[in-house]
Amino acid sequence: METDRRAVAAVMKAERALGRRPEQQEHSNPGFDVLSYDPGNHMHYLIEVKGHLPGTEQISVSKTQVGQAQCSPDVWRLAVVSVPNEPDVEPEVRYLIRPFEGVTMHEAQTSIPLRVSDLLAKSQPPH
Repeated sequence: METDRRAVAAVMKAERALGRRPEQQEHSNPGFDVLSYDPGNHMHYLIEVKGHLPGTEQISVSKTQVGQAQCSPDVWRLAVVSVPNEPDVEPEVRYLIRPFEGVTMHEAQTSIPLRVSDLLAKSQPPH
């Protein structure tokens, strides 16, 4: 829970630094964790936050999150947040845009496991 809290807080801070107005969503919101309004282009961004500790090799994304990403490809973001063990060190926020383009899930699949190292290699700073 603490890792998730720190990861969401880091994304909220990154979004504010971009001039956006982020709002944390209820924990039960199935498709994303942060709704962020950009007053410059009047768009709302849907951000799914996946925080991980050092040494974490894999995270999972739910079928619902993949579907939300595919339905809203221009505004949905996957935020991969590296949360250090030290509580006073800032987490590093990285975004993936259109991370599930071309992905087809089997009807029986409930989630997709993703390798953290691969996500970080393809990610970029928030923008």
